[in-house]
This record gives sequence, structure tokens and C-alpha cells, in this order.
Amino acid sequence: MENRLQKNTVVLDIRTGMPGVTRKASMENIEVNADKDSLKLTKEVLRSTYLAKARTAVYEAKKLVKRYALKSPFREGTYLLPVPALDVIYPNLEEAEKEFNEYADKFVDDFDNVVEDARKRLREQFRQEDYPPPQSVRRMFNFGYQLLSFDTPEEGILGKSLYKQELEKARQRWQQAEVEVTMALRESMKDLIDHMLERLTPAADGSVKTFKGATVGSVKEFLETFGQRNVLGDSDLELLVAKAQRILKGKDADKIRENEDIRVVVTQGMKKLSKGLDELIVTSKRKMSFED
Repeated sequence: MENRLQKNTVVLDIRTGMPGVTRKASMENIEVNADKDSLKLTKEVLRSTYLAKARTAVYEAKKLVKRYALKSPFREGTYLLPVPALDVIYPNLEEAEKEFNEYADKFVDDFDNVVEDARKRLREQFRQEDYPPPQSVRRMFNFGYQLLSFDTPEEGILGKSLYKQELEKARQRWQQAEVEVTMALRESMKDLIDHMLERLTPAADGSVKTFKGATVGSVKEFLETFGQRNVLGDSDLELLVAKAQRILKGKDADKIRENEDIRVVVTQGMKKLSKGLDELIVTSKRKMSFED
């Protein structure tokens, strides 16, 4: 039987690949006041705007996925996502894949110039064998993604005894994942609130600390995506999220910085939220220890 986490989430696997931009360089003609055998020297063999833009397309796509992703029991590059988030994520992945392939094609078309640039930059460190044919380079580019299923093989395949063992393992794994997802969301909000509170609290000498827009932005981003990420219906955390939204409604970093009254109200609100989150996290840890 599926638990709540399985019912409300999907597993997204993202695999990307690009040519490496560095290679090992020769220490032969390098003079240093050290044992050369203890040193490693690398050289930048590929320098291209198109390559950088392809890398950025991957980075931005994964950044959006991570914005909605929950703590995953699976390998790196495999994300546990709320089902509704796919409406936002999949169009973005499709566009990122398109951009990635366009920049990959442009990079290959410009490959002769890239090689010539490297020849001039690297001089005696240039090695032609570092540059395979353009068609081979194009095959190094990869941007793929798919939804995965991790169902236990059927009883007819495993046999009754092994099937029951594997089914129980899967049940325990997903049950533990539920606890970890709940804990991770609570701790994520706690970290964001505490960081904001730390920046709002004067330094030991009484001076006001730098308070950047990204500090408020990170908290608001968590609050905005929480509704979709709350796949397990954490009502206790939902209450604190609602309180945080009320505290920050209509307020940005500039207003908090420039208006002392607003700063005091926000600071007091963050302190109460931090205390409430501490209590929730203690509850989660107790539950984890009981289940262990």
C-alpha cells in the first residue's frame, strides 16, 4: 500500500553532461620553489561563451527543481517532488533543454575558434589530443530527465518469501522518508528564520548589521512554495508559515532597514517563530527516536 508521501509525490531524475573544461598540465617547464611531485597543475582547455551559457541553463533548471524538492531518500540527481510542482517545473525543463541544445550546437559550430583560442592562450601547454573531433564533442552534451518508479517487483518474480521481505523494506523506507521530509521542512524554515533574526539583531557593540534583500527573499520563497511542498499536511508548521506570512506581508528589506518600528515588529515576530520551530523540531526528533 502506498503511504501519503508516495501518493502525493513523484520522483524526477535529471542527468546532464558537458565536456570538461580543464586538463592536467605539464610541470616540466614550470619553475617553483617546491617539490613538483607534490603539486598538481591544471589548464583551461575550453573557454567559450556558449559553453558557459549551456552550463547556466542547467544550473537555473536545477535551481528551480530544488526550490520545490523535498528531502529525498534516493541518489543525488534524483528529486522527490510534489505532484502539483510539475506544472511549473516541466515547462521550465523543456525550455532549459532547448536552450542547452542550442548552445551546445553553437559551441560545436565554433569549436575551431575555441581550439585556436586555446592554442594562443596555452602556448607550450597546448596539446592537440585534448581536442577530439567536433562530432565527438557534441555527444558529450546531454540534458535528460524522466519520472521514475520504484515499485517492488511482483511476487511472481521474487517468490512469496522474498517479495514479503522487500515489501516490508519498502514500507519502512517510505515511512522513514515521511519523518525525514517533515523534519527537513521544519529545519529549513528554522534556519531561514534564525538567519534573518541574526541579521536583525545588533552586533555586540550595538551597531546595525547589514540586512540584504536576499535574506527576506529566501524566507518569502520558502513561504510561497510551502503550500505545494507540504505534501504530508504538517498543520503545525502550516500555522507558523501563516504567521510568518502575516509578519512579512507588505514588507521588504528596505522597509525593515529604514523603519525602526517595522524592524522591531519583525524582530519580535521572528523570535516567536524561532521558538515555535524549536518546539516542532524537538517533537520531530522524538518521533524519529521512537521509530528507530
